[in-house]
Amino acid sequence: MKKITFLILAAMITVTVVAQSKATSVSYNKAKRPALTLLVPYTEEVTKGTIVQKLNEIGYAPKTKGSLFWKKEIIDGYYQFKDVALRNLNGETVDIYLKVAQKSRDEKDQSVITMLIAKGETFVSSETEPKIFESATQFLNGFTTNVASFKLGLDISAQESSLKAAETKYTKLQEEEVTLTKKIEELQLQLENNKKNQETQKQVIEAGKVKLGELKTKS
Repeated sequence: MKKITFLILAAMITVTVVAQSKATSVSYNKAKRPALTLLVPYTEEVTKGTIVQKLNEIGYAPKTKGSLFWKKEIIDGYYQFKDVALRNLNGETVDIYLKVAQKSRDEKDQSVITMLIAKGETFVSSETEPKIFESATQFLNGFTTNVASFKLGLDISAQESSLKAAETKYTKLQEEEVTLTKKIEELQLQLENNKKNQETQKQVIEAGKVKLGELKTKS
């Protein structure tokens, strides 16, 4: 357990050092919108899984039947999450829009998260809503540790499954050994009986030869 905790902390520290969100602007619904971006050294699948976990942690349950997110929730390439209660906003909710994309064709193990924050139909920025934007920044920066933890959790689960499969196979091989040993014992017994039967049959043959010789001498 201590070793696993150390690995999680090490992964968190490593990712935190290299990944912090950046304020930018992006095109959304044919207009420029204030946004935040974050580069994480993990695949799209892992990153999306982390988003589900992160939203669950703050009490928001994204719709995830059949896939990470409902495809119907995608608007202009962004997953939309309504009425999300970010921390330090005294219960105030916002809508967040998240897009996860592979960094580049050659960098499949890195993903870029882009996030927009809105109050109703208005997208907020650090100038218009500094408190909300700062809370959103902290929320997104949380992925630097969450993704590392989530990925390590996946790796641990995969290793546990692999180990369980290996142990199951080993148990099966042990059972097969018992079965094969019994078969060998049965075959050895059959072999011994066969040798005894051969010896008995040999004696029958020898006796038959003697009798045949005696009969021939009388002819």
